[in-house]
Amino acid sequence: ILKRNPHAEVVALCDLRPDLLETLGRQYAVARLTTDYREVLADPHVDALVVALPVFLHAPVSIAALNAGKHVLVEKPMAGTAADAAAMVAVARSKRRVLTINHNQRFDPVTVFLRAHLAEDMLGPVHFARCIWTRPYGVLPGPERNWFNEKDKGGGVLFDLGTHLLDRLLSLFDFPEPVQFAASSFTVLGKEQERRTGAPFDADDLTVAMIQFANGLTVQMEVGFGSHIERELCYLELYGAKAGVTTLGGLRIFSVVRDAPFVSTPLRPLPPPACPSVPDDFVAAIREEREPLITPESGLKVTRVLEGLRRAAAEGWGRPDLQNGAV
Repeated sequence: ILKRNPHAEVVALCDLRPDLLETLGRQYAVARLTTDYREVLADPHVDALVVALPVFLHAPVSIAALNAGKHVLVEKPMAGTAADAAAMVAVARSKRRVLTINHNQRFDPVTVFLRAHLAEDMLGPVHFARCIWTRPYGVLPGPERNWFNEKDKGGGVLFDLGTHLLDRLLSLFDFPEPVQFAASSFTVLGKEQERRTGAPFDADDLTVAMIQFANGLTVQMEVGFGSHIERELCYLELYGAKAGVTTLGGLRIFSVVRDAPFVSTPLRPLPPPACPSVPDDFVAAIREEREPLITPESGLKVTRVLEGLRRAAAEGWGRPDLQNGAV
């Protein structure tokens, strides 16, 4: 995307794997290749960095880049902990640099449409939302991408696919404050892959969660790297007092007109947003000296919810004492 942007020039690529560097250098016609990102940070002619690394490296590399005076676009999730994300925000603000996160579903035409629909109160107060992104068996991240599968490196489906769902959903409601979490995380098919390949897999491959927010919204979320299901599922549902929405099988809006249930669907594809992507907005924010559409503070809020769900899954659900009549 950056190669297509007329206001950006990709001048260097950095990776620890020289063979991959050479391949990408040829593919994108980039001559400067290095295995040490500090060389790039020391170059005064470099204005900005894209940090697309394992999650546990997002904060240290981004903070080093911001301290070097570079603008930063970091891959999602913003960081592995809320403390790291908060540190990134603090440095970006103190250095007056643009920091944004690749929450690309924020630019999806359906997301843009729903945000406008909610702003016009077409659904009424929304009390419940369901978001699901789960994949069928056979598409678990393999050993060649093994950090996705290792908990201490920031891997796992909650921080991978869950990040997308949460940012998309929370952005529709101006990032309400969470008040309660409940979650269960599983590593089942991942352990089967570990036995088969010998590569470690201790991160979650399935997480189901419930979140309550201070504005009265309750969210149910399910994310899975690979389950015994027929096909990949990725959709959002909103339950409002006036109308409801689903994106399962395409965008549909359900309402009641003169006591009769109605279903509304777009007759043509929704128009693309004015700014087509996170990288394009990143470049525009730097050139125009403005806030990016995806602010670092919003990334921090998503990370706080992710961390709350991870903690809830580790602590387990409350178990009623059925023998003593507790419910």
